[in-house]
Amino acid sequence: MRFSWDKLRIFYLTACAGSINRAAELQNKTSPAVSASIRSLEKELGIKLFNRLESGLSLTIEGEHLLLTAEKVYNMLRSETEWQNNRRGHNMDHIKTLAPSSILTRYIETFIDKFIIANPHTRMTLLSSDGLSLAEKLNTDILISPYIENLTGYVQEPLISLTLRLYASKGYLEKHGKPESPEDLDKHQLVAYSIYGNRPDDLNWHLHIGRPKNNPRKAYMDIDAHLKRCYICSKDVGIISVPPQHPDLKKYDLVPVLPELAGPTNTYFIICEENIAGYEKNKKLISFYKDAFSAL
Repeated sequence: MRFSWDKLRIFYLTACAGSINRAAELQNKTSPAVSASIRSLEKELGIKLFNRLESGLSLTIEGEHLLLTAEKVYNMLRSETEWQNNRRGHNMDHIKTLAPSSILTRYIETFIDKFIIANPHTRMTLLSSDGLSLAEKLNTDILISPYIENLTGYVQEPLISLTLRLYASKGYLEKHGKPESPEDLDKHQLVAYSIYGNRPDDLNWHLHIGRPKNNPRKAYMDIDAHLKRCYICSKDVGIISVPPQHPDLKKYDLVPVLPELAGPTNTYFIICEENIAGYEKNKKLISFYKDAFSAL
């Protein structure tokens, strides 16, 4: 049975998005138009593709089977379109990067202007990958992410390893003294890292080190991930946990605390589809990212 690629593409993106409204937003279409396309495809195939739930959409067994085919076709056509555009010289001035918001706002935004100045004819798109499905994350030229297991057809190269360590302002240490051991942290004002009200244990390892299991220290202050924690701690409020590459450490003159201690390490990779990794625009930006991150 033959049916249009456009309907299959809308089905694929809707399945990735998990809702009609989200799919419409991603495709710059109206929700009724997306719904109509899905209904038309279901009628043509004679099967039901989605279960409509109050919380969104879930795939039927038939929908899950079609998704496997749709994903392969989607990626093949996207790669072919990229190759043809590259061969004809089209879209050579545009490149898109997806990365966690923490990488975008703490690191990339501090140096991406150098790439833009050096490549004035290149149009940049920088988007957060937070909350996206894997399929949505891979719909880009370059993805910066932790390593993705069982990902075929993509190049994954290490970019940067961020190991959490402890820092404070000189003023805070003058007032409260320097801790000499992990146990000394019990006497200090520790600033916790919070994400939408949740406090991840790995990012707040300084509340646990040197303490009995399941008996962490109480945080003196919780600061949301989107606020400038280094700036707040420069006001002598306490000790924070950040990687030594964090650009705000130098900006606000924060100094190491218990430098022999190290928290968890998160390694990020540059991920690019094999078919487009060799394109000049991608090679140029990947090289720039590697140099810029290594210089941090």
